Amino acid sequence: MSEGRILRVCGEKVTLVSENPVSGPTDDKWKMTESIYGLAPATNGGFWAITYRALFRFGADGSREKEYPLPKLKSVSGVYLSRDIPGAIVVRTDVNWAVSTSGYTPLIIPVEGSQP
Repeated sequence: MSEGRILRVCGEKVTLVSENPVSGPTDDKWKMTESIYGLAPATNGGFWAITYRALFRFGADGSREKEYPLPKLKSVSGVYLSRDIPGAIVVRTDVNWAVSTSGYTPLIIPVEGSQP
């Protein structure tokens, strides 16, 4: 079971920015959403979000601008990463390895001055 969403909190007001349903049973009791592994700032006030299957670029207003499938990671001095997405580096980590059944956890590193 996984559950994830991005919320915007302004004072006492909380609004949903993004939530990705995961295919599975339609019963609300078993509703699953994609876990968000990381958030990082992007140029122009936007932000990046990363899940097990994709990297998302959001605008400053919270609108989803682009979705990138996770790229193939290559070993660079023993660190698996990809620089294939403009404005971001995707890195493989073992941060969740002890409780994960799906393998590595991807994280995002924003690259200043690069536009998606």
